[in-house]
Parts: sequence; structure tokens; C-alpha cells
Amino acid sequence: MPVTLVKTKWSSGNLYFLDKSGNAIAIFDGTNNLLDIKSMKLNGTAVTSTAAELNLLDGAGAAVASGTKVAHIADPSGGATVDAEARTAVNAILDALEAFGIAASV
Repeated sequence: MPVTLVKTKWSSGNLYFLDKSGNAIAIFDGTNNLLDIKSMKLNGTAVTSTAAELNLLDGAGAAVASGTKVAHIADPSGGATVDAEARTAVNAILDALEAFGIAASV
């Protein structure tokens, strides 16, 4: 017979997910249309951001999702002072923007 370490219960229109000790680990609040997750991991890494910090990402992927890309951004060149380390870092950022489809590649 299968055994689960997570139990559920309904109470006042809310769905509770409980651990084996009966502590709430997630609550679907049907009254206020909220999902309250007590702690979370993504691919084994704890998510420690606050809701306010996560909200800053709202719309961050809109350009990628819509298929809209900014034009190609050229690698840094010229200037009176050449900082090779800085140019390497900027090029890596530009490569990442292209890899994620945010900036167009050449």
C-alpha cells in the first residue's frame, strides 16, 4: 500500500497541504484566491527572495515571450582607454542576452 508524506484537508473553502506532522506547507486560499507556500526549492535550491523581489521580475520575459528582440548590440570597441577585463565581461553579458533571445545575434 503506497504511503504519502503529504496530506490534504479542506477547511472553510481552503485546501491545505500538510506535512507528516500536520503542519501546513501550502494553502490554496479559495476566499482570497491566494496560494501561500511556506518554503520552496527550484531544482534543489532554496528560493529565498521576498514576494516584493519576485514582483520586480514581472514582465521581464515579455520581450522573449512575444518574440520581440532588440537589435544586435555591438561588442565594445574604440575609446582612449582599453579595459580588456571589462570588455570581456560586457561581451559575456551580450552573449547571454543573445542566447536567451533578448537581443538579436548578428
